[in-house]
Order: sequence, then C-alpha cells, then structure tokens
Amino acid sequence: MMRILLLSNYKDYGDTFYNNLIKLGHDVFYTTLDLNLFRNPRKKISSISQIFSVVIFDETISNSKIVELLPHFKGSMDYIFRKIGENLAVDTMQCKKKVDDFEYIYKETPIDELRELFEKINEESHFLNRCIESLYNVEAFNFSKKEKLIYEYLLNHRNQIVTRETLCKECWNNSVTQSSLSSLSICISKIRKKLEQEGFPSKCLITYWKKGYMLDFKVVF
Repeated sequence: MMRILLLSNYKDYGDTFYNNLIKLGHDVFYTTLDLNLFRNPRKKISSISQIFSVVIFDETISNSKIVELLPHFKGSMDYIFRKIGENLAVDTMQCKKKVDDFEYIYKETPIDELRELFEKINEESHFLNRCIESLYNVEAFNFSKKEKLIYEYLLNHRNQIVTRETLCKECWNNSVTQSSLSSLSICISKIRKKLEQEGFPSKCLITYWKKGYMLDFKVVF
C-alpha cells in the first residue's frame, strides 16, 4: 500500500496505532534513529521523500524538535502528520500556530478511519506523482529562457515561498532592481498562463504579496 516513516523516541511494537497500520498492509519504518541525522544536509531529507510517502512524528517527540525539523521536511514530504493524544495540550496548539505545515492524527484513531484516510492519501499521492511528472516536463510549456530559469528554480523549491529578491539574484545575475522586479512579475504572469494552457490551475503558482512566490503542487487536486 504505502511506505510510512514513523519517527519516535521510543519504539513500542505493542502500540495499537502502529499495529493497525501494519494490519492495513502498509510498509511502516518505525525508527528511533538520532534525529540529528535528519537536520543536515538537506539531501538526506530529499532521499527520504523518494522512499516514503508519509512521515509521522509520534507523541514522544517534543514540539520544539518538530518545529526545528519541519523546515527540512517541507518541500520534500507532501504528507506530514503529528500523532497526539485525544486531548490537545496548549503547547501543541502553539506548535501548530508556529508551523501549520502538518496535520494532527490521534493515536486512538480507529482502524476503519485509518483505512479510509490512507486510502485517500494513496490515491492523492498517485495523482500527485503523475502531475509532478507533467510539471517536470519543462519543455512542454514553451517557456522563454528567463521564464524557464524562474520556473525551474521554483520547481526545485516546490511548496516553499521563494522571495522576489532570491529569484532576481538567480535569474538576473545578482541584480535586484525595480526593473528586474518588474520583469519578474511579468514572467510570473506568463508562466502562470502557460501552466493554465497545459491544464494546471493558476493557483498552483501562488503570489505572496511583497514576499515572493510558491509553486504549490497540492492544489492540483
């Protein structure tokens, strides 16, 4: 079914949640590896995303550690969960406000609900992979040279906000001027239009006012 990475500070093979995932036929890698290994370099996180479709931080991992690690997973992992008890603690809610890049999943979630949840994720994952393949077929969009540079940079940093200044430096030889910023805005509009022409929603290329842009793959659903 799916390959799931379950991160913990203590492996409990009697855990009902873990065993329910196994019963549902999922390949669960339950690890207590030193989480320092996941911090750097980023390539390690990228390689993890090529193996696993879902990562779950269990309730033994502190919120502060999740907040620290999450930026390294963001952009590489499309499905990130935080396993918690039935009663949300105040600090857990604060953690969500800080990062808001994962979903909560209760450790007491019944097996039938887990079945439906991960079946839906599995379907979305297959569809997302097909869309990603299409989005990586850069030549199909007939981009100009500059549009291609911008698009490829956003593609390599998918699901992350890339600042306008960063894009200008990457695509205009370290030049951040009103002219390059204006040209960037025009290129973004053209890229968005060409994505639409190939059947992708315009909202998959998001503009964050005065911040930058993000190529968001999840909105293709």
